[in-house]
Amino acid sequence: GYGGGIFLTGNGNYNAQSEKLDLHGMKILDNSASNSGQSLFVAISKLKEWCRYGINGDYVKGDYDDTLSNDNELEGIPINQNSFISLTRTQIENATKPLEYYWSLPYQDIWHVQSGSVQSITGNDQQWCGNIDEPCETIQYALERISVRKGGLSTTDIYTENKIGINELGYELLNPIQFKPTSSQTTKINIMKQLNGTSFEIQGQSEIKILKNNEISKENGKQGWISTVDGLQLGI
Repeated sequence: GYGGGIFLTGNGNYNAQSEKLDLHGMKILDNSASNSGQSLFVAISKLKEWCRYGINGDYVKGDYDDTLSNDNELEGIPINQNSFISLTRTQIENATKPLEYYWSLPYQDIWHVQSGSVQSITGNDQQWCGNIDEPCETIQYALERISVRKGGLSTTDIYTENKIGINELGYELLNPIQFKPTSSQTTKINIMKQLNGTSFEIQGQSEIKILKNNEISKENGKQGWISTVDGLQLGI
């Protein structure tokens, strides 16, 4: 089954700010499930919001340790009970994610972006963007979120390297970009294909499309469509 200790589901739109679901005191020890969620499995439509409420999933994870615990202890799908019941086991397996996925930094610290007319997933500049299934819409915003989410209260730290992943369906660049250490808060930016260097990297290459739209003035005073100043290193 699902959820060796707790299986939680429902059809309502849970409001995390109500704090009615609070698992601070949950202990995960010697639980097991034949399918997913060795200790906890959740299928509610507002799963992402619940996981992201508070600090690092503290309303969800009990004594789960982000570093030491197995990520299959807490798993789930952001769908309601009726939708969950209608899925096959294979569909459930494909859609299930560790709950830590929703509050942690993007996998391998690669912050993904996507924009354009052909999109199966819409890029959106929102505070939790960066994963391949929740890409940011612009590179500039992704760099801002790296600073905020990694720096916490300190948003002035300069990082050694920031990695930007271009989602498989590509990225459309509408205006020239100039990177510099003070605004990008890094001394090196690597722009790469989706999940590059991981066991999940895509075959082939991702694509950046430069859309001039016959507006030559966009290039006035620019050193190119993607440029750097003040010693920032750029890898593409």
